[in-house]
Amino acid sequence: MWLALALVGCAGDGNDTVPTGDPGVTVTAPEDPRVEDTFIQEINDPVDVLWVVDGHWTNGVTQVSTVLAEAMDVLLIADPDWRMGVLSADVSNAESRGKIQGVFETWPPPNGILNVASSLAPARVRDAVYSALTENLERNGDFVRADANLYILAMSDMVDSSGDEIIAPTDWATWFQTVDVTSSTRMGVLTTPSSAPSWSVVTSTTGGQVFQPSTDAEFRTAVRNLLYDALGQQREFLLTREPADPPSFIEVVIREHATYFFLNIDFTYDDLRNSVEFVEYVPPPGAEIRIPYNRSVDGSEPPQAQELTDDDTPEDPKDKDTGTAP
Repeated sequence: MWLALALVGCAGDGNDTVPTGDPGVTVTAPEDPRVEDTFIQEINDPVDVLWVVDGHWTNGVTQVSTVLAEAMDVLLIADPDWRMGVLSADVSNAESRGKIQGVFETWPPPNGILNVASSLAPARVRDAVYSALTENLERNGDFVRADANLYILAMSDMVDSSGDEIIAPTDWATWFQTVDVTSSTRMGVLTTPSSAPSWSVVTSTTGGQVFQPSTDAEFRTAVRNLLYDALGQQREFLLTREPADPPSFIEVVIREHATYFFLNIDFTYDDLRNSVEFVEYVPPPGAEIRIPYNRSVDGSEPPQAQELTDDDTPEDPKDKDTGTAP
């Protein structure tokens, strides 16, 4: 689940016929090209976030530990029913592999929560996840909730070393897509640019995103974005029709208060994805995102007389709330 979508304003899917005044004679009126796509920002609630930590990535553990308390305002502002847990990606010890530790539901997180024991063996993230949700599911009953949306947040600076000993990689992908111990299960990854391509292959089957901070300063943004991904809280919205021109503004309504955001200042348009994406702002849960535009008319330019009028367009930015959450 990511958001609810409603369509508003497109005046029919085909041309309308209208009478001419002569009995039995009609003409075809052009379709109104004006469209307004409306989205309601929804989130995954309840949500459980499971950190699967490669203890060998000491810099990653240090950086995430430094910014985690601050980044958790993503959860505090959205206010879902949430909990977090930590799982070591080390599965070399058959007795302890797959055991979730450090479960917590309050802010700030406990000190040293991401410090996990690791042997010299390479990290095996997929094997650890499989073990946690199958052979150790009963032991992990203090974390796993059947009605929650589980987001697995793997962090490693290496390519995953999971092999065939516990479950074959191809079988793991099939298993993950059919996990039924929670309401939904996805996995995102925090890694380095050099390992990101390999992890992208993994996440192509898990529904999450890969984040690859290249500097220490980028970890703060990456962790926040991972938590947004866990919530399913979107900053990108796919348009329902191809626009004649990119939308010039977006209206975000929160508790009947409208704020306007403007193209190439507050949001961008991607013509390949036919989507708009806020640069920094992320609409909060319950926000109504209204995107008006003129749809493209096949083979011709849209009628100039039916372009957005002054009544459709917000006043000059200096006279309205713009680009800032109310």
